[in-house]
Amino acid sequence: MEYQKIQKKEHEDVRNKVKNFIQSFITFNKGGKWSELIPPERDSLGKKYDCGEFCFLHLKGISSDTAPFYSVEAAVGIILANGNVGKFLSNDLSEISTFLSRDGGYTWAEVTYT
Repeated sequence: MEYQKIQKKEHEDVRNKVKNFIQSFITFNKGGKWSELIPPERDSLGKKYDCGEFCFLHLKGISSDTAPFYSVEAAVGIILANGNVGKFLSNDLSEISTFLSRDGGYTWAEVTYT
């Protein structure tokens, strides 16, 4: 029993260290080639993203604290997802925005709602 507790704690420690370095990738050929998601040039207010050379879009998945990706078969190519633009996926909910793709994930725009 004690060994299982130690093993579980070690697993949680590794997971907490790694979660600050998660990145998102996408494939358009069933896994043959994976690449980073190209972020929109500007946010929903028209401001350029300031994240330097390694600036990509990272999306929150179904296992995170935000809503999962949303897409329906009737709206081919439309994807709605939560995430952030930066070097890594952020765990800070204040940095998370909603993004929309109208072409199956090739291009993205930050969505604003009023």
